[in-house]
Amino acid sequence: MELKVEKESSTPIYRQITMQITKMVQDGTLNPGDKLPPERSLSDSLGIARGTIKKAYMELAQNKIIEMTQGRGSFISSIHMVQPENRKEQAVKILDKALTKLESLKFGEKEISNLIHIMMMERRYRQLDLSIATVDCNPESLELFHRQLSYLSKITIKDYLLDDIMSNPNANEVLQNYDLILTTTTHFTELVGQVPDLQDKILQAAVAPSHQTIIDLASINEMTRGGIICDSKIFDRIIRTRLRSLGILTKDIKTLRFSKQQNLREFLADKDLLIIPPNGEMRLSDQAKVLEEFTTRGGSIRHFEYQIERGSMIHIEEQITKLMEKRG
Repeated sequence: MELKVEKESSTPIYRQITMQITKMVQDGTLNPGDKLPPERSLSDSLGIARGTIKKAYMELAQNKIIEMTQGRGSFISSIHMVQPENRKEQAVKILDKALTKLESLKFGEKEISNLIHIMMMERRYRQLDLSIATVDCNPESLELFHRQLSYLSKITIKDYLLDDIMSNPNANEVLQNYDLILTTTTHFTELVGQVPDLQDKILQAAVAPSHQTIIDLASINEMTRGGIICDSKIFDRIIRTRLRSLGILTKDIKTLRFSKQQNLREFLADKDLLIIPPNGEMRLSDQAKVLEEFTTRGGSIRHFEYQIERGSMIHIEEQITKLMEKRG
């Protein structure tokens, strides 16, 4: 129980204490049966006279908020007469605190509204399960859809490589049972051309390196000896293109595939920088000791992370909400 007293306040200290304890009972911080600190220890911790604490406790007892028992101490009464705060007042306080926190995390009004709406839909329709297909040209980019939609517990996501869809004469049958099909802006037209009957289900997402990724890459200097670990040639090319756009030479940067991670120690022997996807450490869990040796000698590990841009994410969430409402 944390109490604060303002000795310069016009409100008597004993009254400040009774008001704070009463408030704690109102909002549920203190519950029936909870024991209050002994008068002496509370007076010592607050730096006030014991008689002030005694007076506060006596008033609380008279108001039937606490029960004082000789030899046992003072407890929150099981029959206290304090009326709880109006439930809407409590709700407003809870929401105000949550909204303030979300705003501090840079969420906009529309994003917050979408999140609340989706969460309400999920709670209302607990049996609802939407399915989404994601289509892109490399597995690393497909992973970003999972990361950014992971908060949606009622949605099943299935990944498809673009080449597999484009080479499949039955692509329409493969994708037609999904509620939504997500792809990146780069491949939207190509995918629509392959499955034109499903165009209404296909959403395009603009993606770009995260702010932190840009900062990390921009800090690389020309003397850095770097390496890349990834799955696909396409993702390797994406990283190198971004490095070149920042004026960083890439001809001396080597690439290792995750499938060849047993060669990691040799690969890192002459390097001081390693660029990996966001899930890289997990993929390299069997090589944790090698990575530790690398960082211990001064090596740096940086993640190349794509993110769905805010406008695209808002649009995706709005479409998911409409589907939930329709299916519910």
